[in-house]
Amino acid sequence: MRSILAFVYSLLAMVGFMDGPGTTVVARTTVDGVDQLFSRTEVAPGKAHFQCLRSASGRCHYALFASQCTLSGSTTGSAGATCSTRPLDTFDLAIGQTRDLSSLPADFRQCVSHRAGAMAPDCTPLAQR
Repeated sequence: MRSILAFVYSLLAMVGFMDGPGTTVVARTTVDGVDQLFSRTEVAPGKAHFQCLRSASGRCHYALFASQCTLSGSTTGSAGATCSTRPLDTFDLAIGQTRDLSSLPADFRQCVSHRAGAMAPDCTPLAQR
């Protein structure tokens, strides 16, 4: 019986019904009991499914970032890491829309807001910095 179940799960995974382990990220902002933003992102290795559920502006605005670290040495022989964050993509979705992205780095980060405008990697609007 276990062999049959293993075969069925393998078959389902090959045709895309089961993607394996992943993470669901929910972003929700509420003011006085009213949703300003409600977004859900399902992340699996190398891909993500973005879904805008509610937004006060009618759109969810996304900014994706990746960290890139390089080892740096000094004259004393000690090594350290120098890291920088680079933008990957920006897009917006209307309420009810979804978007699938693939080839994402494993450590990508997302910022999502109900307000339009560029965002910094710490998710603050660039105009407020």
